Amino acid sequence: MAQRDKQGGRTATQNLFEDAAQTLDTDASEIDQFASSVAAMTEGPDPVLSPASLLKACERSADGAGLLMARAVERLGPSTKRATDVARRIEAAVDPDQRALIDNLGTIEPYRAFAVTDPHHDTSTVYLQGRRPGGETVSAHFFCETGFSGAATSFDPDAPADRIHEKASAHPDVLLEELSLPVARAWLEHALVMREEAYDADPDDEDDKLAAERLPIVVHYFRQCPTGGLLPERERPTTDGEATELLRQFLTSSFAAGLDEVDGLAKVVVDFGMAVNRRPLWWSPTTVEIFGQYAHLVLGPGQAERLRPVTRAWAQWAGHRLEKSSEAIAATVAAVDHHLQPVGDQPSDVLVLPGVGPTGSDWFDDDDDEFEAAWTAHEANVALFVRAGLEEYQGAPAPAGIAEVASAIREGVRDRMWPHSTLAGSNPPTAAVLDDTTDSDVVLWAVAATIDPDPDLDQVGEEELTDDSHPRALAGALDPADWATVIVEVVRTGPGMFCGSEQLTGILMAATEGGEDDGDLIEAAFEGNRLLWRAAGVTDAGDRLTELGVWALPRAICRALGTEFD
Repeated sequence: MAQRDKQGGRTATQNLFEDAAQTLDTDASEIDQFASSVAAMTEGPDPVLSPASLLKACERSADGAGLLMARAVERLGPSTKRATDVARRIEAAVDPDQRALIDNLGTIEPYRAFAVTDPHHDTSTVYLQGRRPGGETVSAHFFCETGFSGAATSFDPDAPADRIHEKASAHPDVLLEELSLPVARAWLEHALVMREEAYDADPDDEDDKLAAERLPIVVHYFRQCPTGGLLPERERPTTDGEATELLRQFLTSSFAAGLDEVDGLAKVVVDFGMAVNRRPLWWSPTTVEIFGQYAHLVLGPGQAERLRPVTRAWAQWAGHRLEKSSEAIAATVAAVDHHLQPVGDQPSDVLVLPGVGPTGSDWFDDDDDEFEAAWTAHEANVALFVRAGLEEYQGAPAPAGIAEVASAIREGVRDRMWPHSTLAGSNPPTAAVLDDTTDSDVVLWAVAATIDPDPDLDQVGEEELTDDSHPRALAGALDPADWATVIVEVVRTGPGMFCGSEQLTGILMAATEGGEDDGDLIEAAFEGNRLLWRAAGVTDAGDRLTELGVWALPRAICRALGTEFD
């Protein structure tokens, strides 16, 4: 606490008091955020600031800065009684206008709450709107992932809650729920439990640091809602007895009819959902990816292939029970077919291209360097195929209307609205990155994200937008050559072509002479991608190819393959 700052010999405490004094000259939102960061520094088993030492300094200061930080610890932090005593002793010495401002710290009257849920990734954002004592409005929200990374929270005094509500109400593929204030508080308490039990925050990650700083004020806002609310059934952890009943209902449904070994394999699926997050109904591409790793690495060789039919059926049954959209269900089914295939299966080579790479059982060789070289050659040849097949389209300027599409992509990614949230993946670029990127590059980035054949899950994309920064489960169900076959055909056909999943599947099946089972997988993948093409401007509201789609598709797939079309 007494450690000297390297600049000017000032202590960290002195700097904090100076920041507090400057904050008192701003508005209520800035004061709330500052108080939240102070409270966050005093919490935990090894706090950045000792609450006792900070409160002693506040008492010695006997000014507005000291009162602000004492109230921050009192209302948002861990040391309520001591902080209250200090605040009472020094408040008389504080300027009346500052005291009135500090007395209203974090105080709101909540009046509306709602949740926006993306069923593709099992994520919800819960919004709370309230009024400060002076009448101005404030919006708080937290993002809650009901899958594997627990809950993340964030606070934004300028959160566009009204605009989000309007957009979500008109969107057919997100779930908008009006929440009573007690239910909103129940969501918050649920998120805190998940954060404690399942979220592994990275102390060096700037987003995690910011979330920790904002957490106290978000919690304070939501806890001004009445108690007594109950979580929606899909969010409430499932009891063992309820899981047994769900399994029974599935086994007696038409979805399980005719499946081999269904009783035992379905129990594996349900037990996995219970072990991970006690929500066995909520299966998404994210869930499936982790389940695939579990099946391959834990259950042993051959188990993934045995589990695939039952997992597909469970994903369909559970999706219908939760009233998910057909696109959300198709996305999950496509992920099942991709992640639960035998490890030794060779990705399909649907184009006869020179030097495409190894064939047969040697495709997944123990020599990673050999595999990487073969796959790089495969991608390079696919890019050559696209450029050769669409040579007359090279050098074309971007069509009119690209700025409008790019603006919609920026807004959708920033607001975490599906389907743009799927384009951005789990680590969306910052608003500054999006704003600093040209309209053409934003659109090509988004289109490439719909067809990226080999996404890198570790890339965040905070410095610049890159095509491999955006994980997508569905794109992996199709080989780059599959995408190239379809893209060359639809671009040659031109604007106005209907790009429904059946039509795109027909193009690929005609080129590859695939079997019926292949057709089901391909169609599911294209169906899950249909609305993403709309969001990226490739197709219009009727799923017909746009002029922008003609321009963007060949350039986007080449970027996804690490090269340029022009």
